[in-house]
Amino acid sequence: MSMNEERALRPLEIDEKSQQEKIDRASDYMRRSDGHPMDDILDTRSQTGLKNLNLATFLRDNQTLHDFGMSAENVKVDVHFRELDKKLIDEINRADIVVGSVAWLTHLDILEALSKKRAVSIIVQKEDFLRPDSNPRSGWEQKLRSAYRKLRWMTRVNSAVARTKVGEIYTQEIIDIAAVRCLGIHNSDKKSAMPRAHNKFLVLCRNIPLPEDPDPEGPNARVFPAGDEVGHFEPYAVWTGSFNFTNNGTNSLENAVVLHSREVAEAYFQEWGQIAAISESLDWTSPWVTSDLWPAT
Repeated sequence: MSMNEERALRPLEIDEKSQQEKIDRASDYMRRSDGHPMDDILDTRSQTGLKNLNLATFLRDNQTLHDFGMSAENVKVDVHFRELDKKLIDEINRADIVVGSVAWLTHLDILEALSKKRAVSIIVQKEDFLRPDSNPRSGWEQKLRSAYRKLRWMTRVNSAVARTKVGEIYTQEIIDIAAVRCLGIHNSDKKSAMPRAHNKFLVLCRNIPLPEDPDPEGPNARVFPAGDEVGHFEPYAVWTGSFNFTNNGTNSLENAVVLHSREVAEAYFQEWGQIAAISESLDWTSPWVTSDLWPAT
């Protein structure tokens, strides 16, 4: 059995110390930039007054979101109307890596399934309860944050991520993308209608292990970030529909479809990439769209 085959069969384990170091490093980076308070920097990067999320711009080139809409023929489609949480968990269990965007991600069984994946990156709607410094009214927020911490982060040092918009944004200080980040306009005034990051899609991806290292003990041996063994990966299917990943969603009349098409999955993968590129930490500071991922220099 090859080293890669042994690696594929090895149970995934979260290195809690390594995971906490990533969180601390990202939090520290968020608080500073070249000696300047991060809040001052974000003031210039906050898209204040934006009323249409489709017009959000990228920091690198000031361009708006690209439309990756497309048509496809001969696509295998699965349609679901009942027990959507169980159907979704089945799809997650079959995937190696999961990325996407969903308005609300609070269903603990779904999060448990995601915790077993090699890497996860999901962008959710900006909400107060997501912030680590918010005062939890019950143990529910603490359970949610604990579930988020169990998810393995996505590394941007990856050929699949590199071909997306978020792959263009790179710093030496933050190589990894937190498993859950947020996007949107916070409804501070409790308005009845507000633009939201209202997507409900997951891109299901298959890991493709890197070729066998010819000299794993030599001076040029590959070095993976701590706890990361994701080589190249490819999107192969998409889950989408009306279902939010919440307990309330399981009690509502919802629907979902699974599109088994690499072509369609690639379109959604690119959409995830540009949404991730304008996303921000769950420890957000501005009610407006304010990306904290810095353009590459």
